[in-house]
Amino acid sequence: MKKKLIKTIIDLKSKDLDKRELIFLGNHCNFFDYNKNKLIDNCNIEDKNWKKYDNFINDYDYLTKLHDKILVSLVSSLNKFHNIDKQKNFWEIIIGPWLMTFCVNIFYKWKISQDFIYDESICTEIDNDTKLAKPYSSVENYKREINTEYYNQYLFSKIFLFLDQKKVSKIEIIQKKNEDITSLSHKNTNKKNSQRFQTYLKRLFFKIFSHLTKKNKVVILRNYLGFINNLKLNLSLKQLPNFYQHNLNVENLIKNKKRENLKIFFKEDNLLESFLLSEILNHIPESFLEKFDDILNKIKNFNLPLNPKKIFVTNFPYNTFLSFYLAMCKEKGSKIISAQHGGCYGQYDRHWIEEFEIKISDNFLTYGWISRSNSEKTIPIGMLKQLDKNNQFSIKNKKNILFIIRARSKYISKLDSGTRSNYKFDYLDNVFFLIENLNKKLKKNTKIRLRDTDLGWAEHPRFKKKFPDIRIDYGTSNILKLMKSSKIVVSTSLSTSYLETLSMNIPTVVVTNFELEPVRIECKKYLDLLIDSKILHLNPNTAIAHLNSIYDNVENWWFDQKLQNNIKIFCEKYGKLNYNINNDLKKILY
Repeated sequence: MKKKLIKTIIDLKSKDLDKRELIFLGNHCNFFDYNKNKLIDNCNIEDKNWKKYDNFINDYDYLTKLHDKILVSLVSSLNKFHNIDKQKNFWEIIIGPWLMTFCVNIFYKWKISQDFIYDESICTEIDNDTKLAKPYSSVENYKREINTEYYNQYLFSKIFLFLDQKKVSKIEIIQKKNEDITSLSHKNTNKKNSQRFQTYLKRLFFKIFSHLTKKNKVVILRNYLGFINNLKLNLSLKQLPNFYQHNLNVENLIKNKKRENLKIFFKEDNLLESFLLSEILNHIPESFLEKFDDILNKIKNFNLPLNPKKIFVTNFPYNTFLSFYLAMCKEKGSKIISAQHGGCYGQYDRHWIEEFEIKISDNFLTYGWISRSNSEKTIPIGMLKQLDKNNQFSIKNKKNILFIIRARSKYISKLDSGTRSNYKFDYLDNVFFLIENLNKKLKKNTKIRLRDTDLGWAEHPRFKKKFPDIRIDYGTSNILKLMKSSKIVVSTSLSTSYLETLSMNIPTVVVTNFELEPVRIECKKYLDLLIDSKILHLNPNTAIAHLNSIYDNVENWWFDQKLQNNIKIFCEKYGKLNYNINNDLKKILY
C-alpha cells in the first residue's frame, strides 16, 4: 500500500508521485489557476492551530519570551561580529521586527508539521535546494519573499528533514527533484502617476535644500500629515522640511564581511528552538551582517542630522533606512516620537508591533486611546491624517455602497489577534455571502475596493469571477475620494477604513466578529456603542438586513441623535479628529 504524500504547494508542471493520496498542510495550499480561471481547493485537513484563542494567547506569550531570549544572544553575537559595543536598545530597533517575523513564520509551520510526524503511513518530499537558502539583502526583501511558494516549500522541507535527522519523525523522506515551480501568486504592480510625481517632487526638494536641513533640531520623517501640514509644522519649528525618501538601495551596497564568522548561541529548551538555532544564520538579512558597515556609512553621509533633539516618525519597522537611522540617533540621545499609523492599534487584544513601537519610543501618539501597559508613554493626540468631517451629509447624487476588503498575507508571519490561524477563507466566505445577499437595487450600486497588490489569496480574479457585474476598484483610486462619494461605506474588518469614515461622519456599516478579531476589554465597551446603533454587526445576516432596510432612508438612521452621540464617544477614543494637530505636535516636538 502506497503511503499518503504530504504536499505543501501545487506544482502545475509535474505529475503527482505515483498518484498517491495527497495531504495538504492548510488553506495556503489552495490557489487560483489563472489559466482555468478557477480556485483549486486542495485543503483536506482542518488547521486547528490557534483556533482556540487560549492556545494563541499561550503561544503569543511564549513567542514574546523567545524573541527576547534570542535577541539577547544576537546582541552579543552581532557586537562580536562587527567588533563594536552597541547596547540592546540599538539592536532591538534594527532587528527586533525581523526577528519576530522569523520566529512566527517558522513557529507556525512547526506546529502544522507536528500533526503528521508520528504517522508512519505518510511520506513527504524534501526540497533541499541550496539556492533557496540564500539570505535576502534587506528586511524589505525578506518580508516580500516569505509569502512566496518557493520559500515556504523550502522551510517545510527543512523542518521535516530536521525532525528526521533527530529521529523524531516517523514519516518517510523522499528527495524531491529540482524542478521549476509555477508561480501561484499574482501581483498588480501598477503605480499611480500621482504617486510618481509626488516622489519626484520630494526627491528634487531634498536635493536642493538638504544641506539646509542638516542642522535641524527636529527631524520629521514618514508621517501622514500631508505635504502642506508637514511644511507648516516644520516652519513653525523654524526649520525647512526634510523630504528624504525613506529607503536604501541595499542590493547595490558593499559586502565587507562573511556571515560564516557569526557565531550564535542561546539555550535551547525544546526541538523547535534547536531548529531555529540551526536555521537563523541562513535567514538573517545581509543588512545586519555583510552590508551593515556600508549602511552606517551611507546614512552618515546623508544630509541628515545625526544628533537631533527629537525624531518624529510613523510606520518605521521593516524599513532599513528608518530603523538604522533611529537606532543611530537614539544611541546619541535623540528622543523618538512615533505615532499610530492605522487601525487595530488599541483595539486588538494582542498586537506585538504596537507593543514594540511603544517600547522603543519615548512617546507614542495615538488616535485617542491610552496604552494599558505604557500609559505614561502614550499621548492621545488624534488622527494625523487630516480628514474633513461631514456634518451635513447629503444623499444627493449618491448611490454607491462601497465595500472595503482587507488584505491578509497568505502565510502567517505577524503576531496579533487578527492574524491567527488560516481564517482568511472564513473571512472571504462572509464577504461573498454579504454581497451576494443584498437586494438587486443595492447590488446594482455596489462597488468593491480591493488592495492594489495580491498577497497570495488571488483576490483580484476571485472577486472578478464571483461578481462579474459589480464594479471593482483594484486599489488604483484615492480611497478617501471613494469614501466621500459613497452613500454607505461597508468595512469588513476592524481596520483603518471604518475609523476614517466614522471620523468623517460618513454612514458606515462594519461587519466582523470577535472570534476572527478578538478585542481588548477596554475597547469592547466602546464597540458595544456601535453595535447598539447598528453600525457594527457581528454576523453578515444582520448586516444584510440592515443595509437592505436603510438604503432608501439613510439619513433617518444616521442622524439619529443617540447614534451620533455614540459615534462621538467612540471616535473620541479611537478615531479623534484634531483640528489643531500641528499646534499639538509643535508642543510635543519643540
